[in-house]
Amino acid sequence: MGTASPPGRSDSEGAAKCREPFRAWLVGGLEWRIRNLKDRIHQRTRLLIKATHKRWLLFRHGKVIESGGARIVVDSPLVTPLHVQHLLSGRYELAEMEMTRRFIDPSLPTIELGGSIGVLATLANRLLDHPENHVVVEANPLVAPILRKNRDLNGGKFEIVEAAVAYGSPTIKFTIGRDCMTGSTKYDGARVVEVPTTTLRQLIDSRGFGMVNLIVDIEGAEFDLARHELDALKNHVKVFIVETHEYLLKDGSTGRMLQSLESAGFRIAQSNQSGASVFTLVNDALRPASV
Repeated sequence: MGTASPPGRSDSEGAAKCREPFRAWLVGGLEWRIRNLKDRIHQRTRLLIKATHKRWLLFRHGKVIESGGARIVVDSPLVTPLHVQHLLSGRYELAEMEMTRRFIDPSLPTIELGGSIGVLATLANRLLDHPENHVVVEANPLVAPILRKNRDLNGGKFEIVEAAVAYGSPTIKFTIGRDCMTGSTKYDGARVVEVPTTTLRQLIDSRGFGMVNLIVDIEGAEFDLARHELDALKNHVKVFIVETHEYLLKDGSTGRMLQSLESAGFRIAQSNQSGASVFTLVNDALRPASV
């Protein structure tokens, strides 16, 4: 004859088994909430440190700082503490600045695609024999006002065109980046706006330019430029300074672009491949009499 279980034992065991899934769900949810809270605290702490650092830099150096002989407004939240530090130390867009000083032909009109806050544009404008023949294109509607401020503050004479370099449509979706250097038509983000488009050919033809210097930093759209406008590059661009963004596409676009440019008559005069890859290409076949 079997031994009877104590009264209520089987009931309590059953209830415990029923509670196990609920307990697991409760613990899992609690762990998720703790992780989420930690992430939010970490993110807010980083933002607080960043904002405090920026306020300290502004307090110490002011809202306008000297960099490369230019006066640059840095009080916008789109200009990060790291940008300010690079401006103060002379490391901001260092490769492009050095290549511009070395290779730009001062006798030629200049087109700059991707003007950002105007540090490089200010330098280039001062090098030109005719600074009024200088067009700077900036797609980010939040950055363009900073560019305009810095141009006016430094007595610059370059024209500003608010547009993105793109093809096949009069407008394109543009992702507003986290700072003044990260907006692009090449990736999606939380904040997207519609902006007008332009092309190198339109910029050249509408102003009657012949040969030009071309400076390009357009966050991945440089590959589209080379693919769609190789003839314009070949027939009009004498000096081509370009920052490439292989890390955005990771598909060998930089190599293909350089190969097509070399086949069109350009030679690589200088490159800097520490971090972002910056190249200066010179069109040896292009002569003043040919345009």
